[in-house]
Amino acid sequence: MARLFLTHLLALGGLTSGSLVSAGSQSRYNSTLQSCLTAAVGGDEGRAQFPSEASFATVDVSLRNLEYPRAPAAVMYPSTSGEVAEIVKCAVQDNRKVRARSGGHDYINSGLGVVEGSVTVDMRNLNRVSVDQTTWKAAVGPGNLLADVERELRTLGGRMVPHGNAGTVGIGGHATVGGVGSSTRRSGLTLDWMREVEMVLANGSVVRASDEHNADLFWAARGAAHSFGIATEFVFETLPVPEGSFITFVYSIANATSDVCADVVKAWNALVAHPRLTRDLFVSVFIGSEAGLSLNGHFFGSRAAFDALALETVLSAGHDLTTNVSETTWASWYPATLANPAGASLLSNTHFYSRTVAVTRATLPSNASLDAIIDHVVNAGPPDGVATTFILDHYGGADNDVPPDATAFPHRDQLYYMHLIAADRAAELSQPAFHYVGGPFDLLLQQQDGRAYGVYAGYVDDRLEEPQRAYWGANLPRLERIKAQVDPADVFFTFHGVKPAVL
Repeated sequence: MARLFLTHLLALGGLTSGSLVSAGSQSRYNSTLQSCLTAAVGGDEGRAQFPSEASFATVDVSLRNLEYPRAPAAVMYPSTSGEVAEIVKCAVQDNRKVRARSGGHDYINSGLGVVEGSVTVDMRNLNRVSVDQTTWKAAVGPGNLLADVERELRTLGGRMVPHGNAGTVGIGGHATVGGVGSSTRRSGLTLDWMREVEMVLANGSVVRASDEHNADLFWAARGAAHSFGIATEFVFETLPVPEGSFITFVYSIANATSDVCADVVKAWNALVAHPRLTRDLFVSVFIGSEAGLSLNGHFFGSRAAFDALALETVLSAGHDLTTNVSETTWASWYPATLANPAGASLLSNTHFYSRTVAVTRATLPSNASLDAIIDHVVNAGPPDGVATTFILDHYGGADNDVPPDATAFPHRDQLYYMHLIAADRAAELSQPAFHYVGGPFDLLLQQQDGRAYGVYAGYVDDRLEEPQRAYWGANLPRLERIKAQVDPADVFFTFHGVKPAVL
């Protein structure tokens, strides 16, 4: 069976490919809408693209996950928040749904609208970054990619905000669903450093929200902004770029059996659940490539301090590990990682599906559950031609310091995310492939006695039975009330988004 190791697929957040827009998109296209939208961007026809354009499907739509074709009525490229507001007004007048796209790494291409004939607002031109040299607060446009944010903040004063590792992910979506990455354990989520946001609402108004002004909207924007409006600028508090030694490491076992993989995973599970585990350590598990296993991570500190952790002994579970340990600096490692995300060459023109849960201390899998899960991952096998990767992504730490109701993001007790992904280059995924992906999570739920797992809203899953409850948990009722106030007609609609409460 073909089984490719899609290292860091989740960090990439999606696929890079082009595909065709369905012919049905023409049925939701009209000249009145085109005229209004073109006027909204000052009559610049290059920033108002429609299905009649020859390159619309390949350049403007440009599907990342071929499993989810989309057919927007227009893809718009505004340069100001005022233009975004005018675009929203045009769409509402024509009874259209509206979706924003920053980097476009949404797993199901929902930035292109899950309803045929939606209007997509591509944010790439809202890409300003500035840093106040007195307060060290940064104004960041949502069109910036993570690599842009890292470079500009570092250049403008040696500053940073915590965020993910894939440089082509857009800050607009990343910061408003959570924002997890290599510095999460040490410094928290991206949204934890947000101090203000400018948004365009469904009525076409442009508002600013913070703890002092429009506080409910600001609360909702930190975890669910895509359901409430379009973010056009963020203000982040920044922190200094970490100095000193930074250790990167990979421990691996090629062609590991399911028993060996399970032994190592159980050792890892115990390590990350330790209540006094240093926040300077980040280590995740990957299984793929004919059941090859690797533990990839890093440590903020000296080589001597890292060696004192004895990770190789702790994680090996008595098996021989191939080790690769390097000492560098964060300032050298992080830009290079953002510029060259692992696995990118495997992720073009692909149909894929991912399933994810957030594992907490209360829902930590037992050793017996892990044995069954790893047996499925390694031995059940997807259909031929389907590439897979299983990931246990380590978080917690500073993220857990924030109360679950302080922002719309609720998963403040998470220790790690469990992911399984299947991808097929040649064809749509078959039901056996979907069944394979779902297997470990069915096994995990068997030990939970009815307790549900949360899911990170950045890992969109269109097969969840209750996605809103999974994404926002106990925060959902408050989100629904705010939605009813600012977007009662659900202009910013997705199937998995917040729905307005009936007031």
